[in-house]
Amino acid sequence: MHSTSFPIPKSLFALAIAIVATLALLASAAAAQAATFTGETTRDLPVRLETRAIDGVPRAMVISWETGKCQRPGNSFSSRTRFNGFEEATAERLASEGKYVVKQRSENLRSIVRVRVSGKRVSETRWTGRFAAKVRVKKKGKPYERCRQPEIGWSARLSGARAAEPALGPALAEGLRH
Repeated sequence: MHSTSFPIPKSLFALAIAIVATLALLASAAAAQAATFTGETTRDLPVRLETRAIDGVPRAMVISWETGKCQRPGNSFSSRTRFNGFEEATAERLASEGKYVVKQRSENLRSIVRVRVSGKRVSETRWTGRFAAKVRVKKKGKPYERCRQPEIGWSARLSGARAAEPALGPALAEGLRH
């Protein structure tokens, strides 16, 4: 038997390689989405942690919290804190602290919130950590109230769907409540 081979033009061969390379790149980009971990605090409030796709380092976190007590009986303070980046972050640990202001114009209140978070990856699919907050409330510029969220734990597992904004459950009314 005699077989005949036909030479493949170099330009067609180069095109085929470019197509295969492009498809491989698209497949790896789709698989390399940022991971989202969702869970709860030890007070049953929602937590979401997002990691970077390239190296698994935490890039953002949202944690909902509510103080159990303030100095004045019957008062409490709730907030949803977002950390956009961390002072310390590796693929195994995170830590950050900072402050922000919550204004409640209807009651002429201004709250200065100081927060601290830390965490560690305990497995490929789970992070755990600690969170604490202190709040100083001013009314018409004068000290009015102090509230504290003693250190609480949080835990988050890798979400099945890698959605950009998974639901965090019912929103808390942010600020001081009487």
